[in-house]
Amino acid sequence: GSTPTGSKATTINKDGLIETVGNNVPRIDYKDDSKGALLLEPSRSNLVTYSEDFSGSSWALQRISISSNNIVAPNGELTASKIIEDNSNGSHQTRPSSVIILSVGQPYTYSCFAKKGERDEFRIENISQSGAFFNLQNKTINADNTSIIKNTEIKELSNGWFKCSVTIQETSRTADYIYLQIAKDGSKSYQGDGASGLIIWGAQVEQGSYATSYIPTQGSAVTRLADTCSQTPPDGVIGQTEGTVYGEFDFKDHSTGTRRLLCLTDGTTSNRITTYVRSGDELSLFIVSGGVAQSDINTTTLTDGIIKYAVSYANNNIKIYLNGTQVGTDTSATIPLTSKLFVGSENGNLPSYFNWKNCQLYNTALTDQELIALTSN
Repeated sequence: GSTPTGSKATTINKDGLIETVGNNVPRIDYKDDSKGALLLEPSRSNLVTYSEDFSGSSWALQRISISSNNIVAPNGELTASKIIEDNSNGSHQTRPSSVIILSVGQPYTYSCFAKKGERDEFRIENISQSGAFFNLQNKTINADNTSIIKNTEIKELSNGWFKCSVTIQETSRTADYIYLQIAKDGSKSYQGDGASGLIIWGAQVEQGSYATSYIPTQGSAVTRLADTCSQTPPDGVIGQTEGTVYGEFDFKDHSTGTRRLLCLTDGTTSNRITTYVRSGDELSLFIVSGGVAQSDINTTTLTDGIIKYAVSYANNNIKIYLNGTQVGTDTSATIPLTSKLFVGSENGNLPSYFNWKNCQLYNTALTDQELIALTSN
């Protein structure tokens, strides 16, 4: 099964609440799938040292006050805070007291959970005032028109909570803050009434081009190590001369380089059937038997969203189907003997990190009609 390492790994449970998952326990995420999806993520660090304590000792308050630990947070506990505007004119905001150190030129994703109160507009920005407005009523985003904003996202949870995130890639900055702001009528600067506000919880800044699962902190940065997943099936499950492997996952990792998907192997690189994503985001297949390459197929470029694909394999008869369409074949290939299945890696190497909705392994090569039905949306 999957192995999330680090005591701060979290997921979304069946009740829509964030819960912490222990070491060596699969993280099953129900945020986008009522049946649950296997959550495999890269190692990330939350650089915000106090992710839930927004009091004046941990965060710098500007034109706001804080009502702490009396509102139910996304984890079901009374740890959320309400930020309340004062009656002055300007930006009503808070930021961590400690500066966040950045690596020059790298993308960072700034995120926070928010819930509307009297105000339903929330903003996240960095020290250069680049960011995005999140409308918690209409579920819309208005990002700044700047080249350094790479990605924005608003995801609805249970009980009126949203996870709001913005990815920013500065070219030369080495230090930063995350600013959490109340907004009104599309503006971050306005005349406050001294009573209105909204609710926040779980601030996070992580190096990467998209937001991963929440990493709580209580005084220092915390790192969650990468997830891994492998399985040694019982004898006879993996076909010795033929079979079919099926995968269904949420594609959003556009990192450069090779990202492994599903790999059948004997534990070495000499005998393997590997599906993967190339550096250009193409779905690909590579088969090696006895140390000799047998098949190398490069197919369709993947786009964001749910991907359903299947590979049927038999000696001299390889077929690849993607979302109901055949996208690759090979009529000259010897199938290796395999005994292990890796999800999201190849013998633990060259990983990819996606939400896996489904993974199936057959010890027969399915027919074209079966492959179409299996991979159709």
